[in-house]
Amino acid sequence: MSAYPYSPERAQTELMSAAYNGDAEEVARLLALPGDIDAQDSHGITALMYAAMQGHTAAAQRLIE
Repeated sequence: MSAYPYSPERAQTELMSAAYNGDAEEVARLLALPGDIDAQDSHGITALMYAAMQGHTAAAQRLIE
């Protein structure tokens, strides 16, 4: 189980949470699982946008690769 739980009130995925927190290793682990990398939360924000907004370049790079 991920250290970054799904947030139902924002429709936030584990990938979004990991990106927001800058956990590049968790981002890589989650990317290896089935899922929509382009999923948007209830505000239209994607995992890549979360990583970029927080200045987490390593997490953003993992998402771009």
